Amino acid sequence: MKALRQRCRELGLSASGRKQELIGRLSEYERARKSQSASVDKSRKGKAGVFGIDPHLQNLNVVEHYATILSQYKNDPAKVAEHFDKISFRVIYPFRLEDNKQAEKKHWGNLRMLATGLNQRGILKKPIGLKDSDFADKQLRDRFESCFVVLRYKERHGARFWQNKWAKEMRGTVVFVHPETSKVSILGFKLPRGAEMSDIRKAKKRDIYDQEQVDTLDRVTKGKPIKLHLSSKADGCLLVISAYEGKAKDIMLSAVEAFGTEYARVWASESLAITNSRKLILPATQGTMWCQPEKQGYMTTSILVGSGVISRQELLQFEAKGGTAVTACKKWGGEIIRKFDKLRTFPSLSDTSCFSFEAICTNRQGLFGDRVHNELACAHNRDRLIFLGASLAERRFFLPHSVYGEKCMSSGTSVSFEEPLWWGVDDASQVKSMMKDMGAVVLQKMDKSSFLHKWRPSNSTLNLSDRAQVENAMLSYEGWVIMKYSAFEHKDADYHFVTEKLGTPLTIYSKIKLDAYYKAHKIHPRNIQSLIELSKVAGRVFPLAQDVALLTSSGDIVNGLMKAGPELRDVLTLSPDSILMKHVEETLFEKSQNRKMIKGAKKGANVAKCLQMHSNIEIKYKIIFEHAEEKFLGSLLLPVYAKHFNDLDGEIIPKSNSTGSVSVLSAIKTMTQNLRPWAEGYSTRVKSLNVLETDFMLEFICACLAKSLD
Repeated sequence: MKALRQRCRELGLSASGRKQELIGRLSEYERARKSQSASVDKSRKGKAGVFGIDPHLQNLNVVEHYATILSQYKNDPAKVAEHFDKISFRVIYPFRLEDNKQAEKKHWGNLRMLATGLNQRGILKKPIGLKDSDFADKQLRDRFESCFVVLRYKERHGARFWQNKWAKEMRGTVVFVHPETSKVSILGFKLPRGAEMSDIRKAKKRDIYDQEQVDTLDRVTKGKPIKLHLSSKADGCLLVISAYEGKAKDIMLSAVEAFGTEYARVWASESLAITNSRKLILPATQGTMWCQPEKQGYMTTSILVGSGVISRQELLQFEAKGGTAVTACKKWGGEIIRKFDKLRTFPSLSDTSCFSFEAICTNRQGLFGDRVHNELACAHNRDRLIFLGASLAERRFFLPHSVYGEKCMSSGTSVSFEEPLWWGVDDASQVKSMMKDMGAVVLQKMDKSSFLHKWRPSNSTLNLSDRAQVENAMLSYEGWVIMKYSAFEHKDADYHFVTEKLGTPLTIYSKIKLDAYYKAHKIHPRNIQSLIELSKVAGRVFPLAQDVALLTSSGDIVNGLMKAGPELRDVLTLSPDSILMKHVEETLFEKSQNRKMIKGAKKGANVAKCLQMHSNIEIKYKIIFEHAEEKFLGSLLLPVYAKHFNDLDGEIIPKSNSTGSVSVLSAIKTMTQNLRPWAEGYSTRVKSLNVLETDFMLEFICACLAKSLD
């Protein structure tokens, strides 16, 4: 048994469980190694292979899977990253330096500091990399640059992997690859990935989901008995506060000392001082080891104001006097870290406890130079920090806030952060009824108080007789998180260990969102009218709906097009010395032999001659718009339109917009062709437009608002 456990540890596999479980795990690992080459070859043949299920790999957890791939590619970090990229996942080496000769020697010094820290804290058995110059050696450099890894899914294609256990665990998971032994261990585990009910409902996709996810959908849609916790889902940014203890603390502290930002160092020093070196507490976002500069303003605002440490007005005054996110954490960090330190950890189960929060800032923007986060569909009227649950990282086990809170209460402690409203549900028909009533709340056909009295939340601290509590309660317009009690037997030894030790259920994460949220999260020609209607009742909550309504109802589109007309005629002039005609001479002439033959032209005739053949100006512009490069036309048209439509970006020519529709350039090209500013009657055509019933104008509206979704 001892040898079996040791072999499992060497390979980065779980070493807990009975003898037969260990033997099975090692056998599965060996089968996975042998099948990996065949799997990769198969993946190169097309999407069916890329997104196929390999039975030898699908039941591996994220640590086992990464260890398998690492072994397959002989610890080559570049090849490992390339492998995951091909199957639409990301491997991030946060300490890897891309080609930069000027920063090279400083980077070697940082790697030496990392090696020194790991050695001094007993993580390394013998000193490695004692001098900066030692890291000129690529092999040694690779070992330390890639010993900290962040694993995450790509937004678009990850859903195809729901039957793979490891894929559901790749949501910013942080692993440590020991520089001496290459053993893989886990340092950070955030929320598990959850499928959306609307996706599973689509018949063509059902076969890509696992049995738990399909079971959840069947029970919810058919109103069958089900045991779950339904938690109100807020639309904010994921914040993860990780508390590192024991060996995990020693490893992560070495990383902070060598590569940490000033922000991370402040959190490290404050947390070590307050906990008497028991815990290292660090904030992170979904794809990071610790919070990076671009999110520090947002997260600091949500943390300090949302937790009640300081008011937004006081923080504004602090910023006005030159305060930054870093100095704010120095000033008030002690108070907030004390609150985080009170969250119960389970060091006998995991050295790392990761506490997930929904970070929300007023109107989607924090302080300290933060931008407006247009990627969020919902705007909120105050800053909040909402506790979602805790993960026992080494066990890859998530305790939703509803379960975690009960466990803390049983031990005499409590959660001192706001939690989402939640409901214990035993019958799936309740979920459908609540969804229907929540839709009525969005459309202002039912008020929040009536909803909460009809569907009383399970939060023990909520008093529905207290009007202030009801007013401040977070009832999200996004929808709910479903944490269903597992309906099937799971063979994961870590899951069994946690459920037995804590007496808690294994819950399966899914999401169910309101139709209004889907409509307000993306803009398409087909949902513009729905957004306009939504703006009448929930424009403040859904800024995109409000933006669409303002653009389409104010007359700005017609006015802008009227003003743009003369300028469009100027840039599209066919005079011999115009930019447009020079482009015709330089580009179209050369490509004419390979172009599709134009009606009326002889075979082999070039586009220039065809252009000269016709005296009809409409035919000339038709030829030009058909053959000129879209990017070139965009360079002429986009600056003109951007001048009269503030929402258009006139400096950056995007390849495509965020609407899931046509590209911005294609939209303005098509609109220009249809409105024909070079021809008489342009003003009449513009004034007679029915903007909301004209396809090319709906595409233009999407183009105008694409920037607001970036």
